[in-house]
Amino acid sequence: MYISIQLLASRSVDAVTERRTKSLPAEQIDHVRSVAKRIVDDEFAGNLKQAADKLGITYSTLYNLVSGAGGAGNVTLQRLSEHTGLSIDDLLGRAVDDPNDLMPIYGNIPGWEESAAIVRAAGKVPEWTIEAAAAMAAVVAPERATPEFVLDAAQFAARHATSRDEVMAQVRKLQKSRKAIETRALRKLEAKKPKAT
Repeated sequence: MYISIQLLASRSVDAVTERRTKSLPAEQIDHVRSVAKRIVDDEFAGNLKQAADKLGITYSTLYNLVSGAGGAGNVTLQRLSEHTGLSIDDLLGRAVDDPNDLMPIYGNIPGWEESAAIVRAAGKVPEWTIEAAAAMAAVVAPERATPEFVLDAAQFAARHATSRDEVMAQVRKLQKSRKAIETRALRKLEAKKPKAT
């Protein structure tokens, strides 16, 4: 009897240890928990049942995540990602190491908006080509956009586009990924700031 109790005790300890090695690091779980709490509080006024139904996860899963009693599995991460539009990396708080390593996106170049307004007013290219050009990225970009640069980029977008709908779908996809990259970069910068005590 003593031997079987000892064996059962060692198996349960092994099972707990095995479960711990499969879980996410505490920082990542905390980040997912903060996203889930923000969703519950901001979108559902604290109503866990409504939030769980909308997210497509069980009430107990969401309750355990928000209360700190549990973590987030693959399905929960996927549902949170689909709901928020964030990538799994964003949900876990993984950030780009250095935002300066990213290729510059034309729409983010200083002077782009002013130059694009001039090109729009001139009416030399369709609006969708300017939007497509704003979403383009390159290894090398000018320090400041000029109307000539915007016009060249828009004409390039028009030449290489197979259809307006395809380009606009790509623009939306690039804007979404650009937003995710910017969010990760901002989080990384925030994490590096010294915390006030």
